[in-house]
Amino acid sequence: MHTPPGRTHGNCSATETHSYRHTGQTNFNPHGLSVWTDPLSGRISVLVISHQRRKDQVEVFTYDVATETLEHQETIRDELIYSGNDLLALGPDSFYLSNDVSHGARGSTLARKLETYLLLPFGNVVFYNGTQARPVAEGLVFPNGVNMSPDRRYLYVGAGFTEELRIFRRFANNSLVQIESLPLHSFVDNIEVDPQTGDLYIGLHPVIGKTPIIHYDPWDPPGAQVLRVKNAVRGPDITELFVNNGTKLQGCSVASFHKGALLIGSMFDRLLYCEIRTL
Repeated sequence: MHTPPGRTHGNCSATETHSYRHTGQTNFNPHGLSVWTDPLSGRISVLVISHQRRKDQVEVFTYDVATETLEHQETIRDELIYSGNDLLALGPDSFYLSNDVSHGARGSTLARKLETYLLLPFGNVVFYNGTQARPVAEGLVFPNGVNMSPDRRYLYVGAGFTEELRIFRRFANNSLVQIESLPLHSFVDNIEVDPQTGDLYIGLHPVIGKTPIIHYDPWDPPGAQVLRVKNAVRGPDITELFVNNGTKLQGCSVASFHKGALLIGSMFDRLLYCEIRTL
């Protein structure tokens, strides 16, 4: 989950959202999500990718703090939103979104596997402006997590199977130009950005052959890794904050840092709380 750059976390705590009011939609299969807070009204919008049989869509909710519920506002569909992996909200109905495979591979298990195994660069990032989507970055191999620098000048995209972090310069019209490709030597999943320091906290799968979307063996589970990247644009400084062979956590999809501690998530395993004492 993303808290957009420019918004502060405050005193973070986790509270279960008990229910949501969702009209006209019964097939809700959530994947990537992002949160945007209106700086004037304080209204909280939650945008969620929902996988569908033919192609994906984005569901927009508002979060009611008093009742701790989500209320459905709209469903966004577009021809260029078809295999969503992650999204970054820039407003209540505008966002960047990564399509991890091509439109043709979205509905075919065989085509999807071929694209990923052969490292075919058919993934992309699109920008949705409230009425329609357009491609802003193409030729990517399984683009995954998407996030942005606190000054909103740079967009970060995890390229999973090529094990790299793509860095794009962002312009006023929301177009992108790639300026850097940073090798991380692990399958890159989701990216969190510290709103004060701009540091990146990245969840990774250290052995690409054990990545759960490729192969899962409970007797030889996937490992988990978290990297911190400082100064990603101007001379990156990379520190490994956590690594495990799967005995404590099977796979790592995301990591969020707050007040000296990491909360590490997995695709199908537990959440792991880890205190960092060496920074």
